[in-house]
Amino acid sequence: MRDHLTHFLGGFPKWIRACLLCVLFALPVTFISTQASAQAASCTSVESQAIANQQGNISGSCTQSGLTINYSCSYNNSTSTETCNISGPCSGTVTGNSSGISSNNVVCQSAAAQSAGRAAVQASQISLGAVNTHITNVRDSIQQRLFTPVGRPLGFAGEATSNETPDSPFARVDASFNTLDDGLRGLFAYADPKSPIPMKAPPAPPPPTYSWAGWAQGFVDYESRYQNQTLAGSPIGRDTTTGGGIGGVDVTRIGLTSAQDAGVLGLLGGDTSAFVRNADGTTALVDGPSIGVYGVYVNGGFSVDGTFKADFLGISEGAAGMILTNLRLTNYTESGDISYKREMGSWWYEPTVGVSNTNTVWDNAALAMAMNLTNGDDVRVTGGVRWGTGWDAAGVHYEGTLSTLLYDDVIITGGTVATAIGVPLAPTGEGLIFGQLIGKLEAQWTRNWSGYVEGEVRGSDNIIGVAGRVGVRYTFN
Repeated sequence: MRDHLTHFLGGFPKWIRACLLCVLFALPVTFISTQASAQAASCTSVESQAIANQQGNISGSCTQSGLTINYSCSYNNSTSTETCNISGPCSGTVTGNSSGISSNNVVCQSAAAQSAGRAAVQASQISLGAVNTHITNVRDSIQQRLFTPVGRPLGFAGEATSNETPDSPFARVDASFNTLDDGLRGLFAYADPKSPIPMKAPPAPPPPTYSWAGWAQGFVDYESRYQNQTLAGSPIGRDTTTGGGIGGVDVTRIGLTSAQDAGVLGLLGGDTSAFVRNADGTTALVDGPSIGVYGVYVNGGFSVDGTFKADFLGISEGAAGMILTNLRLTNYTESGDISYKREMGSWWYEPTVGVSNTNTVWDNAALAMAMNLTNGDDVRVTGGVRWGTGWDAAGVHYEGTLSTLLYDDVIITGGTVATAIGVPLAPTGEGLIFGQLIGKLEAQWTRNWSGYVEGEVRGSDNIIGVAGRVGVRYTFN
């Protein structure tokens, strides 16, 4: 037996060889690394199997970092080579002799594990998009209602006009009602000559310094990537359906440094789920809650906003008979945008640029490393123009906007997409430029209630995505 045990890996015993395989495919590391032998203790059951097998053939399984790896090895006397068939989280064959490995086509983990890592980042970016939709509503509301340079028609006069019916909710509003809208119109002598409804600014007491509001939004997103595409002969396409809800509260402070500026500070929370279907038949579910904060500063047409959000996500994977339920991660996302709104006849346009970074931290570092998943970052840069206009109908004020944007994940680092023997199992999308169109219709039903619906389409090379969002906001004063 010892003659057989000395052929593979230059004299290492069989149980050492088997454990080297486990370490290689679970961590992974170089097959003949001297450091790998230190991991033999984690697969001690292999030793007794090797000793009991008088023919030099061994089979069994070992556990490394929570993953069970199956192996079946046989020794060929005529060629003095050992071939090991690997199955489970890793699959393929390894052939070698005393000189080292001559063939290795093992791939660690299915596409499900790799795409789940990217889907987790994507889920955080999608929920960030939901937050950004709310932020644009907040800053549009401040600019369109309060500041003459970018004011839009409102029809919120204190008495009925020729375009309002006696039953209109705005016709019944007391002109002296102390609301944020009335007070600010009185303060800034608001009057939009483009409004189809004559505006009046009756005397009103100064506006409240602070205004509180609550909001909620539901969103759904579908994206198809790399369908009919292969890498190293394996299909890499995947479809991801993401949905969730998010909401929060915020406070608006009027007159931070002057009568023409305002600041907003808010808290948010929500939940996001993403279901991944891979071309190889595997699936994965990514879901978990989110918490965060956001802020907005507006001064006339200029605005700047920032968001920090933490998503606590878990991954449940169905892949090749294996169910993985204890892989969790936290995505920390920071983002910021700068915009400047300008008038163009009855329309306005707003150039905007932004950047976001999603930092992925795996909770179980050893298990993530076993799947070749390491902490990483995804830096996205966005730029484009928003277009919009407003109108009144049946006592309701409407705002329509269209965003024409480009974005690029300029930096993707870390192991959100794993590698096996140094070969990527799926493309990351780094450097791909996406085109994005977002259309939104917002309705201001009363002084307190507003809502919106929003649709999105985006795409790049072999990637297409669509999304929808619907939300409401209530202002308390």
